[in-house]
Amino acid sequence: MSLNDGGVGFGDTPPMHPATRSLLVMLAMLAFMRADAQSDRVTLSRENAAQIANALARCAGLLESLADAMRAAGQPASAEELHNLGNGAAVAAQYVLSSEYNERNSPEQRVLKDFEPYVESVSSAAATSFKAMMEQNDQENLDNELNTCVAFAEFQRSIVQEIRDSMVRR
Repeated sequence: MSLNDGGVGFGDTPPMHPATRSLLVMLAMLAFMRADAQSDRVTLSRENAAQIANALARCAGLLESLADAMRAAGQPASAEELHNLGNGAAVAAQYVLSSEYNERNSPEQRVLKDFEPYVESVSSAAATSFKAMMEQNDQENLDNELNTCVAFAEFQRSIVQEIRDSMVRR
């Protein structure tokens, strides 16, 4: 699955190198901070938007996998919190994709829900992958993925808060 001709899609995305992760997080935060106050648009290149959205969608899958593990361990409150964080990651991924699309295609605007199928497919595939990593005790790859999610956490919170604020302003 790919978002663009550059082949930036879930199947093409190897575990993220820490330097790449840091660069993408900085780009995402800078783009978000530069967003026009009158608009919900974030200016990112198509490739960077796809990479950031894929990372956030993978985080949604990881968080849902962890939520399932907490449910199985009899910790429903922790499971619910992780599930909610996963939903936030998925919505942030949809926001990045819709913002980038709307920036390129201003006459034809799309809403967050338009990108839900893509984000859900990445998240679902990632959740299965993370469950396999847990079964195989692949701690190195789990840690790498978790570190990516931690690195994007503030960006994710900022996006979710912006969406909430824009709903209040309407």
